[in-house]
Amino acid sequence: MRNSVEYLGRIEKVDSFTLHKGESALFMAKFDIMNFKELDEYIGVAYMQITPEYAEQLLIEAGKRNNGPWITHSQYAACLAEKIAQKAGMDNEKAYVLGLLHDIGRRNGMMEARHAWEGYLYLRDLGFEEGARICLTHTFQYQDVEAIYDTWDCSDEEKQFIENYLKSIIYDDYDKLIQLCDALSLSDGYCYAEQKMVSSVMKYGFKETTLSKWHAILELKKYFDEKIKGDVYTLFEF
Repeated sequence: MRNSVEYLGRIEKVDSFTLHKGESALFMAKFDIMNFKELDEYIGVAYMQITPEYAEQLLIEAGKRNNGPWITHSQYAACLAEKIAQKAGMDNEKAYVLGLLHDIGRRNGMMEARHAWEGYLYLRDLGFEEGARICLTHTFQYQDVEAIYDTWDCSDEEKQFIENYLKSIIYDDYDKLIQLCDALSLSDGYCYAEQKMVSSVMKYGFKETTLSKWHAILELKKYFDEKIKGDVYTLFEF
């Protein structure tokens, strides 16, 4: 934490400014900062890696705050991500942790798209940048801020921050992996991609972005089938 932050050598400073809970986003908006690595360099954000054991503890604590189907959904997504990563030559432990925490924003209560924002703030405050990123990217199988099944329950400023964030990055294999595992995981097991597509539309309705979202999910399935040289669906075990 810093009480005085100077950006790129400017004379202007923010007195008694604490980077906590989204205030980092407001600070970035104030100074038109879009490069997150530069922001971290100048404010001295400390990075950390989270072990599977610690991630599991974070999920347990989150469940005590707001228990619900999202807890077991996260566990299923994590286990699938771990298996796919192992077969794809990725870091399976990292995949497990990211899968376990992708919905961690739901610890703060019932919400729709806002859970991505809340998760980003929470993990970023912990210094877990990779996890914070996944909280934002897992919902958007293609990089359009409107590509959600549910509705936006963020402020205009928060939504704009997410839109700018998505435009500023290139998805890596971990972004893609958690997006796929999220799309294939329910609270009581796994499902074919098409099953969750249809159930989501029945719950939230059909939108202009729905077909593009479906196409992106199916492309992710194809992508990881090729990476593991097999069928992801054969890994559906808990």
